[in-house]
Amino acid sequence: MINLLRYGLMYFGAVPFVACAIVMVSNGTDMPLGLDPETVLNSYVLLIGAFMAGVHWGQHLERPPMPSRILMLFSITVTLGFWFAFLIMPWQAYVLTSAGLFVAILAFDLWLAKCRLIDKSYVIHRGLVSGVVVASLVTVGWRG
Repeated sequence: MINLLRYGLMYFGAVPFVACAIVMVSNGTDMPLGLDPETVLNSYVLLIGAFMAGVHWGQHLERPPMPSRILMLFSITVTLGFWFAFLIMPWQAYVLTSAGLFVAILAFDLWLAKCRLIDKSYVIHRGLVSGVVVASLVTVGWRG
């Protein structure tokens, strides 16, 4: 039951990415509650990017010094990457850079699984969800 909830929430977290992509590709201008899809996507990218980096920060607290330092530095680097991209890049570059950062997080998780520091089934589900997220971001990013 716990795995169903954990993985279900993981997949459900991709819904805003897909919803924004659908609205933006169909040239829609409003989301529910009259929200602008670019604003929704911008804020959700920052939220989920920080959350994913926070997962690594949390893992750093329970590891021996060597992987702990790597987890901590990766977490900080990714968080700042999302934030600086948001602050200084034009919208299209920000979205595409964010897609790249989500790929980097997945690659890091694959490495952690290879080192047996995280569960492989978690990484399989993360890979599927990350694929949907990255595809959504690239779709709206290329759209311009």
